[in-house]
Amino acid sequence: MREKKGLLSFLKVDNLIDHISDFMESKIEVYKMEVKEEVAELLSKAIVTALLALIGSFFVLFLNVAIGYYLGYVFNNIFYGFLTVSGFYLLVFIIFLLLRNQLGLKELIEKKLTKLLKIKS
Repeated sequence: MREKKGLLSFLKVDNLIDHISDFMESKIEVYKMEVKEEVAELLSKAIVTALLALIGSFFVLFLNVAIGYYLGYVFNNIFYGFLTVSGFYLLVFIIFLLLRNQLGLKELIEKKLTKLLKIKS
């Protein structure tokens, strides 16, 4: 064993092995930091998007309530106002349902998600 250690020291291979080991540990730490940065960036984008979607949803909700009340005032019956707003959304839903393949929404959403997640395709 002593001969082997002496030979490794003589050839300075033991230092080389130590340096390679340190280099690999450093590379692993760098990759960990890069992954943490990417996760933090993606999470921050998701939180901002969720907040914007929530605020937008409240806007649409209150706008629809206001339109429902306004149409109720026009029709002299609040029920008909809200029924008209609901009928509009039913019509939009049916149109999207019938044209979902022709509109290409699935492909558009997949493309946007791929770009957001930086997936190489």
